[in-house]
Amino acid sequence: MPAIPTHYRNLRVPETATDQEIREAYRRLSKRYHPDFNPDNAEALRIMQLVNKAYAVLSDPEQRKRHDAWIAAQRQAKAASPLLQRAIAWRKRQSNKQFWLVLGIGLLLGLLVLQAWRWLAGAGGNAQKSPPSAVAQLAESGKGQAYQRPAQAPNGSAWPYFSDYIAGYPVAAQNGQSIASIANHGADRMVELQMQQDGTWQNIRTFYMPTQGFFTLYELGAGQYRLFYIDLDSGKNTQTAVWPIEKQGDSPVYPDAGIVLPPTP
Repeated sequence: MPAIPTHYRNLRVPETATDQEIREAYRRLSKRYHPDFNPDNAEALRIMQLVNKAYAVLSDPEQRKRHDAWIAAQRQAKAASPLLQRAIAWRKRQSNKQFWLVLGIGLLLGLLVLQAWRWLAGAGGNAQKSPPSAVAQLAESGKGQAYQRPAQAPNGSAWPYFSDYIAGYPVAAQNGQSIASIANHGADRMVELQMQQDGTWQNIRTFYMPTQGFFTLYELGAGQYRLFYIDLDSGKNTQTAVWPIEKQGDSPVYPDAGIVLPPTP
């Protein structure tokens, strides 16, 4: 069974780690990968982004509790997947290149089935309905009048302290192994990850990023993606260039991406 990409793995601590062990791991990795010590190493920046997010989650009791629940759900779903069980059994009997290709297809199909179930559960049973664009609604609300920074997130809650998903919006398209690391060099922003489906752009994840914040999107599969975001201070909304995620060769491996949201002009 493929390993689940957890914050514990990114911080290189066991899931039973104490608060002190988590702090020590963060300090150790920061000394090794901090951009100030690796000015010309793009990979160090990407790793540090993962480490920052992992520490932000694991050092907060409520976020860690939610992350532990997510891990348990992932393991239960994967253990219950007949496709994965058959693939694991077959792996024990096969050792040639054809096995790896078929296994990759089987894993992707299994993840697609799991994602369909998640989408149905999280979108009120309608997998085809695109969630409303929170960024577009916020931008539209400011038209015709002087813009004022919203005091609360669209769900009525306070804005998160760290970069984080906004509760109440789907976290969809978890059907791959690619990671997108995002660095926000501008003001506080609300961001949507959009994916092109059937010729239209669908909103699949909605999250908040403070100024100079980092955020990592996990489990992205093949497709065309872009970010649509609004500067909460100015009300200006922008979209990034489209970036594709495509399978590399014959293996079920997809490249990671790094996106920088520039300062507001």
